[in-house]
Amino acid sequence: MSMAVPSFMLKKLYKKGSLRQSPEGLEFTLENSLSTANLTHLDKVTVDGTVYGADQVEVLVDGAVKPATDFSNETPLVFARGAAFTVRIKGLQADATKSHAVVLESTARGMGVLKVEIGDLINQ
Repeated sequence: MSMAVPSFMLKKLYKKGSLRQSPEGLEFTLENSLSTANLTHLDKVTVDGTVYGADQVEVLVDGAVKPATDFSNETPLVFARGAAFTVRIKGLQADATKSHAVVLESTARGMGVLKVEIGDLINQ
């Protein structure tokens, strides 16, 4: 049975001000102040209405870059309380002059689909 996590709590995972442009793509950081979650799938990221599949997303965790497609029931991304990781949409160059709506959809064991919705300006 899945436990639903309220959207207002998921919004707290976003590290405010972390939306940034890198040479590799658009990035943002999530910090876990809630409880440990085993992310089995990073399904997609939507930026300003455009959907980017897991094959277009990377996760920067513990000094390593991992394709979002690497995570599964057998090899989840363990998102421990107090931990952080960065999500990168490969190759995306976004307009630094406006606010962006970003939605990360992932699946966590025992919690179902988690949808983290943020809106922020690119930190320059």
